[in-house]
Parts: sequence; structure tokens; C-alpha cells
Amino acid sequence: MANTNNRQVMLTAAVRGLRGVERALDGLGWHRIYNAPAKRQAIYSEGKSEGQLAKYQKNQGRTNNCGAYSVAAALRLIADEAPKAKTVSTGAGARINYDSVVETANRHAMARPGVIGGLIEGIAAESLRMWPGGPTTPRQQARLARFITARQGMHINAEVMRGTPEDLLHFLAEPLTHVLVTIGWSANPPQILYPDGKFQRFGKPEAFEIAGRKFSAPFNAHVMLLAAYDPSHTAGDDGQGVPWGFINSWVDAGEGLYWMTEDDFRSAWRFVIPLVGRQQMVVIQQASTARV
Repeated sequence: MANTNNRQVMLTAAVRGLRGVERALDGLGWHRIYNAPAKRQAIYSEGKSEGQLAKYQKNQGRTNNCGAYSVAAALRLIADEAPKAKTVSTGAGARINYDSVVETANRHAMARPGVIGGLIEGIAAESLRMWPGGPTTPRQQARLARFITARQGMHINAEVMRGTPEDLLHFLAEPLTHVLVTIGWSANPPQILYPDGKFQRFGKPEAFEIAGRKFSAPFNAHVMLLAAYDPSHTAGDDGQGVPWGFINSWVDAGEGLYWMTEDDFRSAWRFVIPLVGRQQMVVIQQASTARV
């Protein structure tokens, strides 16, 4: 028990140290600070309605598949909206299967059975997941998008960058362009508005197991696909503004998106995730429209 406690203390201290270093380095990116967007007209991805965008949601259950499902949703949207899809067939994105994307990521995880292959891909910056069933970093999300589309005959660009709210709105307004955001939190989870109109807090960091030993996670993270920015969107009778709308992997389709207030989104997107940073976004675009 004492050894486990010592390991937990060391893990927590290491994470705090990493976050401290990254906060210091973060000061070098002063031009990438978070400024709330000036009030403007609503933007919905691809000009679709909230209900149409909600159809791209797939429930991850009690897994870490949020990153893979967000990649799949973005690629489905591009496939469905591409000019070729509109002239050849409808629902072209259906050929991109959410769970097949997960399986692909697992097969190319950095830490996996047959350690050598995973290490080689990790060193070569080609891994698509941290470990089978584990988290997917922004760079792995971008690689996963490129890997899947190369095998589907799609031509896309996928780039990782530290963004600003203005960047999010710029890409949200672009056709055939979709943005994944990675958010984080620790002791004080942010809130998100569910499609049923009720606020709930993100889950507190959970325990995880390494080599048969359980550790308490010092932070938590989640990936969602930005779907809308609507300054007029409010939380039902409460009237609280919830302008940021997301395709989220907590429900199968449904009628509505998940929404966050300006303060909650700012807090979560600006959270410094160790070895990832803050305000991380993955921009996925059909190659002919790419301007990253």
C-alpha cells in the first residue's frame, strides 16, 4: 500500500511539473490567447440544422473512443458534402464506420502487444493511439484522419495547431472543413448542456490501471467536434447563453447537439494537458479547400 501511495504521489507531482513547464512555455504564445468572439451571426457547420448535425453523433459508452469517433464524424460530414458525393450518391459518409476507425487506431497504438511495432511507430511519429482503448492525442487524431481517408480514396489535409476562438469560427464557416477540439479539467469539471436541456458536469478524473496497479488520474480530457457557434442559443427557461455547440460521443444521433457556455468552454479549452498543451485543435479539410 505504501509503495502504491508513493507512486501516486510521484505521478501527481510529475503531472504538476509538466503542466508548470507548459504554462511557462505557453507565455511564448501570447498572440494565441483566448479572447471571446465579438457577437456575430450564428454559424452552423456546412449550413446544416442542429438536428441534421446531431445525426452524426455516436455513443462511445464507457470507452476512450471520443477522439476516434470525432474523427469519424468529421470524415463522414466531408464525404456526405463533397460535390462528388452529391452527384454520385447520397449518404456517402456511411462507408466510414465509427467502430472500424476505432479498430484501426487500436491496431496502430503506440503501446500494444508486439511492443516493437508500437515503439517503431511511436518513434517515427506514426502511432494512431496511445494504447489500445486508450486516449488519442491531437497529433494522433490528425494521423488517424489521414490514414483512414488514404484507404477510402478521399483527399484531405489534417493539421494540428494551437488555435483561438477566431480560428474556430473561421474554420467553422469554411465548407468541407471540420475542427476537433481537445478539452481538459481536473478538480473542478466544467458543465455542458445536454440535448435534453439540462446542464451536467463532466466526470471527475477516474482511476486507471498500469501493470495491475490502480492510480487516480490527476486530470481528465475529452475530444469533441465543433458543430456550431450561435450567440443567440440559450439554455431553455434559464436564458443563460450557451454559444458553443458540439457533436459529442455520448449519444447515438438524437435531435440536438451538446452546448457549452463561454466561461466553461474557455476554462476547459485553456486547461493545460500534459504533453499536449492548451487550445489544441485538429483541422480536417477536403484537400481542394485546405487553407491551413
